[in-house]
Amino acid sequence: MKLLVGKKNSVLCLVICLFIFSECCPIFSTLDKMHVKHYVLLLTLIVFLLKNAKKLPYFFSCTQELKSIGLVFLGIAIISLVLQIINENFQIYTLIQLYYLIVPVVFISLFYTSGVPRNIDCIMRIILYSMLLVYFINAISIGTLSISNLINSLNVYSLFVNSESSVIEIGAVSSCCTMLEIYFLSKGNIKYALLSFVGVVLGYKRLCVLIALLLLVFSPFIKYAKVNKKIIYLSTFVFVMLPFVTQLLCTDAFANLFYSKFGISFDYFTKTRFSIINAVIDASIKPNGLGTVTNFLESRGVLGQTNMHNDLLMIYLDCTIIGSVLFTYNYFKLTEESIYSYLVILFMFSQMFVTHSIG
Repeated sequence: MKLLVGKKNSVLCLVICLFIFSECCPIFSTLDKMHVKHYVLLLTLIVFLLKNAKKLPYFFSCTQELKSIGLVFLGIAIISLVLQIINENFQIYTLIQLYYLIVPVVFISLFYTSGVPRNIDCIMRIILYSMLLVYFINAISIGTLSISNLINSLNVYSLFVNSESSVIEIGAVSSCCTMLEIYFLSKGNIKYALLSFVGVVLGYKRLCVLIALLLLVFSPFIKYAKVNKKIIYLSTFVFVMLPFVTQLLCTDAFANLFYSKFGISFDYFTKTRFSIINAVIDASIKPNGLGTVTNFLESRGVLGQTNMHNDLLMIYLDCTIIGSVLFTYNYFKLTEESIYSYLVILFMFSQMFVTHSIG
């Protein structure tokens, strides 16, 4: 079977796989520290731009989706600049975070709008195979891969309470495979949707497993359709409000109530997220644009607590409520034409409520 169609698809897959392995495999940590993946990505973009200069006007005037994402980028950049002017505190970390936000979108969009032959299904399968390979490489490298450990990892209590796998927990595998499952379900490819679900379970992230299971159960009832604008507005409202809910949950009063009801500490259940968020809130950091919270946590230097694990709250604290509304609404607006697009964004925003996805 011919896996790829055209050289540009090969380059696309090479860059994506380089990111996957350098990000997710400790044995490639040297490559990650040397930022090889970023150099390859930027070099690829430069070469592509030079070879396709005539197509750039089409690219920059293309889809409404790209325009919406561009609006998010410009809006966040302007908010960050205004806050830094007010605070008289200009920081390089904002530029780094803006890079993370926009470059992957530009990379994919350039390839997608290039007009070259492409086989998206094959690219998605290669990403799936890469994620499964990442899991097994990591499990073998730390010596935890065995039949008994795989069976033990199916313990529902361990998954949803302790969230500690007897083999290995890799959040990137779970989250990526959930999105791949949505993609393959949209194509009616049950075989690869089920294989993606296996990847979700192996990655061992409880929210991903729950969502992926619900998707499989209800997939026969999901049909291609446009998304009602009221749902877009409601989703925007809910996710803009979640940072405020998070701050209410991360109080001593709620922690004591949680312990009295379930017999375990809220900090243990949230895998130290409670401590991280309280540390940020107690510090009373002034919003100074995108990257403010991440920079504080990295400077603080507590092992395992160098990001907030709640991107929705992070964007609010970094860029105020204006940034939250701009970011949330424009991403949900992308999904108007397809229920499956809505499911992808809904999943990603659910992820951003409990983990760190941006950057």
